[in-house]
Amino acid sequence: MPPPESPHSQPTGPAPLPASAPKSKSPFVAGTLLVAGVLVVAIAFSLLSRLHSEAALKRVTQEGAAVTFNVVHPSPVLTSGEISLPGSAQAFMDTAIYARTNGYLKSWKTDIGAR
Repeated sequence: MPPPESPHSQPTGPAPLPASAPKSKSPFVAGTLLVAGVLVVAIAFSLLSRLHSEAALKRVTQEGAAVTFNVVHPSPVLTSGEISLPGSAQAFMDTAIYARTNGYLKSWKTDIGAR
């Protein structure tokens, strides 16, 4: 028979396995920090790009807002009264116009519109 165990005696058998320690969450935390860092960099790049574009647009708008014009003072010009215009006007068909006369027609030997 084995000797009775006392509360202060040490066990003689195999040592019990220690309780499993909680696994380290460092890979999860590192991955989360990496994703957060990438997001922060992307947001910062986006904001800086937008600020740069806005500044460029403001500069171009201010340059384009400046009104430039030429002032011309009228001066009298001596002309001969003739106006020279580009182009010409010409009829599609020529028609002879005859004056009317008083009296009666004795005979009519052609039809209207014949030569």
